[in-house]
Amino acid sequence: MLFSRVISQQTIIFLSHKIKNIIGLLVMFIISLSTISLNNSQINISEFSSFLINRYFFSLALIPTIMIISLSAIKYRKNDILISQTRLVLFVQIIIQTTLINFFLINGYFLFSILEQIFINKGFKINNNLSYELQFPILTWIYIMLSTTTLCILSIIIYSLFNSRIIAFSVGFGINILLFILNVSHHTSIIYDCLTYERPIQFIIGIEILFAILFFLFFILIEILMRKDI
Repeated sequence: MLFSRVISQQTIIFLSHKIKNIIGLLVMFIISLSTISLNNSQINISEFSSFLINRYFFSLALIPTIMIISLSAIKYRKNDILISQTRLVLFVQIIIQTTLINFFLINGYFLFSILEQIFINKGFKINNNLSYELQFPILTWIYIMLSTTTLCILSIIIYSLFNSRIIAFSVGFGINILLFILNVSHHTSIIYDCLTYERPIQFIIGIEILFAILFFLFFILIEILMRKDI
């Protein structure tokens, strides 16, 4: 019952940030235009996933935007701790708020990209093996969601340690750029590795690794929140 109230509370808070959400969607729209403009022909659905992630726009625009909005949404409330009688409520609030932001903006980005492919370019080629082709955009969506959420949680951990959104964003963005450089240099970067994936099994392995990293970060965040002065 308590956690259902937390979900309702965080959903209301998320919806109340109209200006932030509109700005975030506008950035997603601009990124989708820049990405889809790289392609001007009819493509297979499986090929479409390769156009969804342009590492330059992804690292310099999409991730920073989501990170900034996620950090700006963090607010610790003593009353929530007193009512719930547990600091775990802070962790749940952070996870719900971060997930809502990522889900909203990533879905906006995907929707804009799909509409632009249909109306600006020449749509999609529908092959007989549609179920196989649909795996790629779906797995790409999951991978992007986990990647951006992982970087957001990492930056929130830094914020919880230093109580500075500037430091948190700087560290999170710095790690993002480091991973970007590793990818450009043809080294393993986790976040950007899906750019080179050609088979569903590669996505699945990458997703499992991201889940493992994310749960490890969850554990660290919980430990910090349990000891933090609020």
